[in-house]
Amino acid sequence: MRIREAFNIFSGNGGRKSAHPKDSAHFNMAYAKIALQAIGRICRTGNKRSKIHIFYQESFAEKIKPILSYFLDKPLNPEFKAFLCTCSKSEAEFPVLPSEQVLKNRAENVIAQSQQLFDNIVGNRTLNNIAYWEEVREAVLKQPTADHLQDVKFPELYIELPQRSNHYYVNQKTKATCIGFHNGGYGWECVDEKYVRLDRVLLIPGIKQFFEASGYATCFAEGKYILADNVLKRIYQGALGEVVGRCILTKKIFNFTGHKLEQLPQNLYEKFDSRSEDIYFDFKLWSGAYDPPYQSRIKSIRKKMYACRARKVVFVSILKPKEMDKPYLEGLNDPIFVLPYLYDIEKNEWNKEGIHKLYEIVSNTL
Repeated sequence: MRIREAFNIFSGNGGRKSAHPKDSAHFNMAYAKIALQAIGRICRTGNKRSKIHIFYQESFAEKIKPILSYFLDKPLNPEFKAFLCTCSKSEAEFPVLPSEQVLKNRAENVIAQSQQLFDNIVGNRTLNNIAYWEEVREAVLKQPTADHLQDVKFPELYIELPQRSNHYYVNQKTKATCIGFHNGGYGWECVDEKYVRLDRVLLIPGIKQFFEASGYATCFAEGKYILADNVLKRIYQGALGEVVGRCILTKKIFNFTGHKLEQLPQNLYEKFDSRSEDIYFDFKLWSGAYDPPYQSRIKSIRKKMYACRARKVVFVSILKPKEMDKPYLEGLNDPIFVLPYLYDIEKNEWNKEGIHKLYEIVSNTL
């Protein structure tokens, strides 16, 4: 912009409607900076009264109001927070609700930080890390949503919603997961109890009662906070499939064989989900919408099997795939046994033949 034109706009003679520079957010931030520095100097001094009174013009507060949301996720001293509250004439600690963009940024930070935390734990399976991981798995099953962060055991795993709800949206078509609070159309997926298949597993007879007895959530109740997307997919859904699989096999098989499903020791932790002596079990909670590529899965299972020196590995899928008609998959003298499903929620039928075959394997092997 030419200097002459700038002067004309400033004086109002330029013929173009433009906001006065002193009405811009930059000037408002400059006002806030002065107030922040002044209040900081007054309150940091060692020789001061127990009560400090700060006087300012009402017009000064009008300059601060438009930029209040900027300070919501910033570390501030209590005196400056009190000043912001008086500017908005609010008694709340935070005078205005955070904008959706602020909440999105916070949510994406939670995802990034929790992902780094999980990677560190998986890469360093100490006894403390294993204990932490098990505590997280138990806690998220009980509280996928919450009204207050002080009510949850691991607040760092939750994201804040604009208002009380039980869902949000993610777009994983981009390089990094994007968070949204409204359906953005193509590429956006709703994150709720259906997202982790909680609604489907509760259709299995006896599971809802088992959840209620264990203190696990039977729905995603509305709340101001909800678990981050990667926590739901990486921890919640895995724990959900495991507790459901263990519950069913215990009732259908192990209560009659005298054996128990046990957690793996530290050196084998997370290679499989459970074991009973030298039979190892891996539980999967797939959607049931398609027949998963078992052959590619079996290759990775075989590698882990040799590392564990397992005599038998049982691969269990909770829900029935639509295209799967076989009750079980097992090669001749193959140490890997695949149970494609435990329950068919479309027909409301147990996989009786597959479960009976697994009962025979456990009885004859152990």
